[in-house]
Amino acid sequence: MAAKPAAPQSTHDLVNDRFLSKEQVAELLHVHVGTLLRWEHMRIGPPRMKVNRRVLYSRAAVADWEEAQQHRRGR
Repeated sequence: MAAKPAAPQSTHDLVNDRFLSKEQVAELLHVHVGTLLRWEHMRIGPPRMKVNRRVLYSRAAVADWEEAQQHRRGR
């Protein structure tokens, strides 16, 4: 008996798998959401994108940004 092909992911699932909300990023980085807002204003935080009115962060981009910050600090 052949295995069933995996069901295609919904757009909602893809967003949840690939992107994080502002609140999720703040928790991941152990900072307040207000800090992310300040970083956005100063253009020094992890890269973000706006979809309609929602700010989203790519999981991969946040991980890359966090790693770059650690290297910058000499860790």
